[in-house]
Amino acid sequence: MFVSRPHTLLIATMLFCSLADGAAQSAIYVDALGGDDGNNGFSEAAAVLTLSLGVERATDLQYTLVRVKQGTYDQSHETGGLGTGYPIEILVDGMTIEAFDSNLPVLGGGVANSSVRALFEVVTDTLDQDLQTIVFRNLSFAGEDSANVNAPGAIYFESSDGHVVQAIVDNCVFGRSEMNDPSGGGWPSIRAVAGYKPSQNLPNPSLDLQVIGCRIQAHEAGGVVIDIGADCVDSITHRGGLIVNVEDSIFELESNQGAEAAIDILLEA
Repeated sequence: MFVSRPHTLLIATMLFCSLADGAAQSAIYVDALGGDDGNNGFSEAAAVLTLSLGVERATDLQYTLVRVKQGTYDQSHETGGLGTGYPIEILVDGMTIEAFDSNLPVLGGGVANSSVRALFEVVTDTLDQDLQTIVFRNLSFAGEDSANVNAPGAIYFESSDGHVVQAIVDNCVFGRSEMNDPSGGGWPSIRAVAGYKPSQNLPNPSLDLQVIGCRIQAHEAGGVVIDIGADCVDSITHRGGLIVNVEDSIFELESNQGAEAAIDILLEA
C-alpha cells in the first residue's frame, strides 16, 4: 500500500480498552536532565538518568510503568551512565513506557549499527497464553542518520509460540531515518512479527498491534511493516496471525522514494 505524503490513513479492525489511567502501578522514573543512575528511580525526585537502566530496573522489580521526563535520550546519553544503551530489550510481562507530562522526551539518535533492528526490541519471555500488554505512549523517536549502515527502526515487536501480546503505540512521533548506504536497506519505523505452532494448538493471532494517533515520517524501509511468517528469533516458528489497527495516524512519506510504504504486509516462506 503506497500513500503520497502527507496522508492520514485510517484502518479500523477492532476496539479495545487500554490500561486505565490512574490504575495502581509501581513506577520507575527517568530524568535525562536531573536524574542519577545511583538513585533507585522510585519517585520523580529519585529518578534515574538513563532510560535503558530504568527499563532494566522496572523489569527486575516486575514494575509495570516507566515514566520518562523531558530530555534527549540518544545513544551517547544512554551509554554515559549505568545504562546499556540501544537497543533496549523488553521481555513483555506487562509494561507501559510513557512521557512524564505533555513534553515528549526524544528517544534515540546516534545508533549507527547494522545489527540493531530497532531502538526497542519487544519479545516475549513466558510460554503461558495469558494476554500480556506493552504500551508506548507520548514519546518521540528520533530518526537515525546512519552512514554506510542500515538505519535502525524505532520499535520491533515479536510474538510467537504460545504468547499472546497486545502492543499499543499511542500518540507517538517517529522521525525519518536517513540511510546513507547506497545499497539501501534499513528497518521500518515499526515492525511486527507474529507466528505460532499449529501442532500445539496455540492461539492465533498471537499479536494485537494498535497504532493510534501517531505521526510517522517513514523512510525507504516503510512506516509500519507487518510480517506474518518465520522471520523471528526462533527459526522454526510457523506462520501465525496478527490483529492490526492503525487509526488517526499521519504518514509523511518522501516523494523521491517510491519503494516506501505507509503499511506493508509480508508473508515469509
